[in-house]
Amino acid sequence: MSDEDSDKSDTGPIMMKVSTKSESTPSKVENQPLPKSTEHKSSPGPGTSPQPDAEVQRSDAEGQRSNTEGQTPDVEGQRSYVGGQRSSIQQGGSPSLTKTVHQSLSPQRDIPSLSQELDRNPSPPPTECPKSEDQLHADIIGDTVFSKRWVFTLLMKLIKEVDKGDESDKEESGKEVNCKTQQGSSCHVEDIDEEIENELCKLWDTSMNKDVAVFLHEWQTVDILLRVIETTNAPRATEICVGILANMACHEELVLDLSKNPRLVQVVLALLECTDPPTLVETTRLVYSCVSHTESADYWLSVLKTDASILNTICFVLQSSTNVDLINNMSDLVDKLLDIDDDLLSMWSSSTLLLSVCEAIQQVRIDRPATLEYLLHVLQLLSTTEKGAKAIVEHSSKVCPLVADFLHSECSEEIVIIIGREIELAAAISVLDIVCKTMGLQFLEKDPQIVSDTLDILDSLKGHLRRRRHSSLTEDEELQMLSKARMLQKVIMSFMSSILQAEDNNRIVCKQLKKCSEQKLQVLKAALEKTDIQKDIIHSLEWEL
Repeated sequence: MSDEDSDKSDTGPIMMKVSTKSESTPSKVENQPLPKSTEHKSSPGPGTSPQPDAEVQRSDAEGQRSNTEGQTPDVEGQRSYVGGQRSSIQQGGSPSLTKTVHQSLSPQRDIPSLSQELDRNPSPPPTECPKSEDQLHADIIGDTVFSKRWVFTLLMKLIKEVDKGDESDKEESGKEVNCKTQQGSSCHVEDIDEEIENELCKLWDTSMNKDVAVFLHEWQTVDILLRVIETTNAPRATEICVGILANMACHEELVLDLSKNPRLVQVVLALLECTDPPTLVETTRLVYSCVSHTESADYWLSVLKTDASILNTICFVLQSSTNVDLINNMSDLVDKLLDIDDDLLSMWSSSTLLLSVCEAIQQVRIDRPATLEYLLHVLQLLSTTEKGAKAIVEHSSKVCPLVADFLHSECSEEIVIIIGREIELAAAISVLDIVCKTMGLQFLEKDPQIVSDTLDILDSLKGHLRRRRHSSLTEDEELQMLSKARMLQKVIMSFMSSILQAEDNNRIVCKQLKKCSEQKLQVLKAALEKTDIQKDIIHSLEWEL
């Protein structure tokens, strides 16, 4: 093979690679522009001059090779020319392929390197990863997946948002206004940024996690939340902040420290005068969580006993609110407060609270049986004090019909449900017992069905007064259920004893007992024999029947 033939065999493949490359490049260059440092040439677009045929290309290439033998191609010059050629092509020119090969021809090892550099976009800068596991978990709160940085950033955004709204209020009114503690006042109410509100709701949810709650407490988040509550006029921001505090108070490790904060106690109790129902729902939940803890309750009770306005605020909510969630929380709170402190019970026993409870019963007696349990138990607690019993008797015309309606609804079915209803049934019958002992049987004359309802409850109760051999309940649960059943039986027998010992009882009582079955009468007789009621009364009752 001659040198000329050898040159031809080497030049052909190289030329074809250059031609192929120039044909495959335009789509990438047109759709994804590259930085100037990586520009490369494109093949002519539609409407440009056609390329020379293969024979002309080959003859031109042979002549070019003879002129360039013994010379080392200048790669840098070729690359710079490629950029210049790209500009001319973009302007619509169609340079000669012979000239292109003459200027850009390089050894075969250079072509792949140039193609690799020009056929892709530049790589993004490398992301720096933590160097150790400690660095990786430094931003994580405890064993959770929540970020410390996110919490700090969110709290700073909240402070800025509140400060911005506070400055706006001062510019408009010339002084700072707080609408949360001024009932009936007309003041500017604003909303926080929606994005911040959504982020705060996430923090509200995550604060139920113990590790998150402890982290918030350690980093003085309580002070930040109290500052927001004191300064903002945005009800939603106040609600969320109080909700976060209420979640934190659910953890025994934190509830005592929160209660020891006098600023928190004062601010939260002042919020009971708030006119925003969602905020009041969270406020009552927070106070309930704190007073339910034995060691922390005293910090709240000491303030409640000295501030008479709090009782008026509670009565106002029970009387006027139509928000069933708020009535439920407030009723539960009042029930807890009166149950844990006898001094507070004596102080709050009044006609004002009694009538407020009656109004709340009318509001929730159909749809909220759990709330009804709290309210009836409040009535029963009031009946244990001298002032409370006097108030019940004084307003018996309003109290007795409410209690009687409750008993009628519970005994409307053939089988009375006892389990889970022992406390409210006992509370209702206990209130009637107080009225009976004080006023006699006047209320029974208006509603004699109360006697038969009481016997129905007593008859259904007999199956729960002994332990079961085969039960799915644990021993503690069974003992607790047995204790409640015996308590209910004791209250019923006290009520029936009061009826039988009242003057002129035969006419009213016997009229109702004659409507009862023999089985229910035997249950009543057996229960009465275990009480301290006089036997001659039982014999007299048997004779009348």
